[in-house]
Amino acid sequence: MLRPGMARAAGTRADAAITWLTPPSYVRDVLAPALRPPALRAPL
Repeated sequence: MLRPGMARAAGTRADAAITWLTPPSYVRDVLAPALRPPALRAPL
């Protein structure tokens, strides 16, 4: 399972994060908030 720290790292480096077999509530409540801020700061 993708953890918040790895989601933050993915937000700065990757175009996507794979969340295979992850409950939708975990994606909504934990991963999406962790992915957003780094992705917004990442260089284009």
